[in-house]
Amino acid sequence: MKTRICTTFKIAWAIVLCTGVNFAADVPDITFTGNGVVQDGDAYDDVFVLGETTVVNVTGGTTGRLWSGDTSIVNISGGRITYAESHEQSTINILTYQPGVGLAACQFITSLP
Repeated sequence: MKTRICTTFKIAWAIVLCTGVNFAADVPDITFTGNGVVQDGDAYDDVFVLGETTVVNVTGGTTGRLWSGDTSIVNISGGRITYAESHEQSTINILTYQPGVGLAACQFITSLP
């Protein structure tokens, strides 16, 4: 009985290794060089926002890391972002809802030294 279980286990692993099964989901990256939206149902590992007049609204979805550069603007009003960093003269606005007040904005701006 033990030999049969070991044989079955070895066959199962051989099938997995030969077919190249990937247990980790491949989450894509996206680069915005023009206006865009990250919304519910979107999932990205890295989101890059670049350009002189690029505006990206994040209203939902999941983002691992958000990178903004040039003079781009990112408006965040929803979704889940693990890490965000702005470069050059880009702006990241985080809009939050406060009961009795409505939407309030926190602004993070970077500028050249």
